Amino acid sequence: WMREQLPFAVVGSNVMTEDAEGKKVRGRQYPWGVVNIEDRNHCDFSPLRSLLLSHHMQDLKDVTNAVHYENYRRKKLTEMMGEDQLRSHPLAQIELEEREHGEKVMRMEEEMEDVFRKKIEEKEERIRMQEEKEER
Repeated sequence: WMREQLPFAVVGSNVMTEDAEGKKVRGRQYPWGVVNIEDRNHCDFSPLRSLLLSHHMQDLKDVTNAVHYENYRRKKLTEMMGEDQLRSHPLAQIELEEREHGEKVMRMEEEMEDVFRKKIEEKEERIRMQEEKEER
């Protein structure tokens, strides 16, 4: 049905004007009158908008998700992590940080065990010295 409309006449406007009847319409003011962008007799904007939104809605959703949302998400993650830290994919960066954190926890546990062993050795040494002192 759109082939019958060829060539398309599209007028765009984001300004509200008054037409000859005094009604507020979205359109353009010319010396010879007002072009109402919503009037099918003046402009093919409404049928084209309808065609795009009704027949190509899934395409718009897919592009929005695949391109625009992913670009937005990556930009926000980059801002959160800092450009210098983001050397790879954000999920790979998170896995790297988890691995580094695990290694840090293991080192801290080993250090704590060493301190605990040293304290036990010191305590045993004090007990031995106390026993030797009592035996004399």
